[in-house]
Amino acid sequence: MNNKIIKRLILLSWCILLHIHLPFSITSQNLAAENIRGEWAYPHLEKYILDKIVIRDDWAYLPPNNNSKNGFYHAERNPVKFLGIHHDGSTNATLRSILKYHVETKGWGDIAYHFIIDKKGRIYEGRSLDRASDTNNVFESYGEEILSSIVNILLLGNYDIEKIEAESPQIQSAKLLVSYLYLKYPLVTLDSIRGHRDFITDSEYTKSLITCPGKNMYSPVNIIDEIKNYVSIISNSDEMKTN
Repeated sequence: MNNKIIKRLILLSWCILLHIHLPFSITSQNLAAENIRGEWAYPHLEKYILDKIVIRDDWAYLPPNNNSKNGFYHAERNPVKFLGIHHDGSTNATLRSILKYHVETKGWGDIAYHFIIDKKGRIYEGRSLDRASDTNNVFESYGEEILSSIVNILLLGNYDIEKIEAESPQIQSAKLLVSYLYLKYPLVTLDSIRGHRDFITDSEYTKSLITCPGKNMYSPVNIIDEIKNYVSIISNSDEMKTN
């Protein structure tokens, strides 16, 4: 085999490798939604999230309480139609303190949320996706049907008083996680990606009680809309959604 043929084979091999691997490494360098959309978006996001997530057993010191009597932990789980975004309303709460409060004080079966994201962008597994969620504030205002068909995501922090940037590590991870869940669950629409307070419709009084996920998530930049815009670009069309 002459040198020209060898060089061509080497070049062809590099092109094949770059074609396969470049999309899977690009998010570590650039999280722009335009760079990670396409036919491979869902499997890539699934791999990224599953590799990134801190599983419950690695952080939680309390096991789920399968004998709990309070909240919706044992409610029938409806197909997922909504993705909810929350803050914990504290500047210094920890994952373990939230778990302790939910399980030991509130009497719920587990931490209320299915996923938690800290300020460094780390994603933690929370309550099993097979279990309906709970919330700290006036959960009845959701209605049981919505609450049993929602995946809830908690952002650590108090964004009524703390500032939050759309390009922060926490929100970057939120964009990727929400995009993954949007593609995973066929019944979720862009309109059904909401902050906690955006679910509240029953009364002005109830609305006044709920600021979650914090007023600074809506002003001066509406970060919920930023997340939805990111999801829209990644998904490209409803045909991208998994069955």
